[in-house]
Amino acid sequence: MVLEGYGQTECSGMLTVTLPQDPTGGHVGPQSFCAAMKLVDVPEMHYYTKNDQGELCIKGPMVFKGYLKNPEETKRVFDEEGWLHT
Repeated sequence: MVLEGYGQTECSGMLTVTLPQDPTGGHVGPQSFCAAMKLVDVPEMHYYTKNDQGELCIKGPMVFKGYLKNPEETKRVFDEEGWLHT
C-alpha cells in the first residue's frame, strides 16, 4: 500500500499521511496528532492565507531543537513564538 504524506527531516519525518480508507488522491491527509500547523502570509511571493496559500509553520514535540553547531541557521528557521518555518 502506498499512501501520500508530508514530512521533513527537521520534524521526525511524517507530519501528515492519507488514511488507508481514503481512496482520493492529490492531498497529503490530516496532520499528525502531535503537530500544530498553520499557514502564514509570504507577501514577497504573493502567497496569502486568505487564498489558502502560504508558508507552512509547525510546532510540537517532534520538531527538532536546532541545527548542530549552526545557531544562525537555527535562529533563521524559528520565529519568536517557537514555530518552525518551512
